[in-house]
Amino acid sequence: MLFILWGFVAMTMLLWGRGIFCGWLCPFGALQELINEAARRLKIKQYEIPFAVHERLWALKYVILLALFAVSLESLSEAERYSEVEPFKTAFLLQFNREWGYVLYAVALLVINIFTRKVYCRYICPLGPPWQSLHACVCLTG
Repeated sequence: MLFILWGFVAMTMLLWGRGIFCGWLCPFGALQELINEAARRLKIKQYEIPFAVHERLWALKYVILLALFAVSLESLSEAERYSEVEPFKTAFLLQFNREWGYVLYAVALLVINIFTRKVYCRYICPLGPPWQSLHACVCLTG
């Protein structure tokens, strides 16, 4: 199912220039936005990722996507296991009721998001459209 979703995201990115799912429907992205907005309203200090670090991290999501694609050519079941880089299943489908490693990963991403905006979407999510990295770049450079 996840690969069908990824195919849909890739197709919409080609047709409309960005992913419909990532830009409008992703519940993990929305959860990140809500947490970060609450943190900002509570005046929690926000940190911007330095441009030098951003410049090195932005391509990580594409490396992850290519790696998942390569694994999927060999075995779809293995690729599905490695696709757990996406915390959606942990956070929403299983409501954090699963092995501690998955929960720790999803919670760590959300905690990081308290202090900086959408790190997961910008640097890890293989579904994340390029505009998220570009937005970060524009914000950091003024």
